[in-house]
Amino acid sequence: MRLDDLIGLMSNSRTETWERCQAVFFYRYVQGMTKPPSASLARGRAYDRTSNEVYQEKFSQGEPLSLDYTRDLFASIWDEEKDGVDNWQGDTPEGVLDTGMKVLDPWLNRVVPYVDPTRPPQVKFEIDCASPNPDRDDAADIDPLFVIRGAADLVAHVPWGVGRFVAVVDHKASGKPWGPADALREMQPGFYRVGLPGLNAELFQFHVFRTALKEPKTTILGRTVGPQDTKLALARVSMARRQIANAFRVGDFIPNRKNVLCSRRWCAFWAECEREHGGRVPE
Repeated sequence: MRLDDLIGLMSNSRTETWERCQAVFFYRYVQGMTKPPSASLARGRAYDRTSNEVYQEKFSQGEPLSLDYTRDLFASIWDEEKDGVDNWQGDTPEGVLDTGMKVLDPWLNRVVPYVDPTRPPQVKFEIDCASPNPDRDDAADIDPLFVIRGAADLVAHVPWGVGRFVAVVDHKASGKPWGPADALREMQPGFYRVGLPGLNAELFQFHVFRTALKEPKTTILGRTVGPQDTKLALARVSMARRQIANAFRVGDFIPNRKNVLCSRRWCAFWAECEREHGGRVPE
């Protein structure tokens, strides 16, 4: 892996991985290690694939798939995804399928009828960017030009307040309650505003459809996104690129054992991390 390749292409997930844990970034992006998905990740992928087909049908035909058809579709997709899971960590294929079925009803009844896709789902983007601090990049001996790549779940007309807006729609599956503060903490909207210049108005709406898995229901959260979000997104990426370059040159990628996702349940690289850095990763 060359440094130019490592930091020449950035994304929200790559930036957040670096900010969350340098060791995970090293295993995933420097060494290119892959691991079988966890049960929760496989469930999320099945949910994403199902929602893509539902929104594609509504985009092309004007009507979403029926609940019964969507249930059968999710079950079929889950049957494919579950075969890739090698560590169920207390879950079972039947239990995950049952949870997935329960979250389909509120999503199809509360969200899908009010979302009118303006494009097919999974709107991908790749855009050339320049560092907001080229002098700092020069001091770090890195190229201030880079590419941001990403994808939005959906771009659609959505109701908000007294009108309808073109919005980036994102789906968040979570067992924890979400509120307005959680929507504000999300960094993805800034990347969407950078990568989707067709939506680069002064303000546009970003919606989070949160599906709680323990108590299935759908909460719709919205926030406006403006130039300040673009500024923060570019600042985060630029700082991450300089830090990654320094770590790469000295070969020092430190684990973040204080992060809430640092556990044997949620981190696919916990065994490698213990062997290389010592200590114990909690269950």
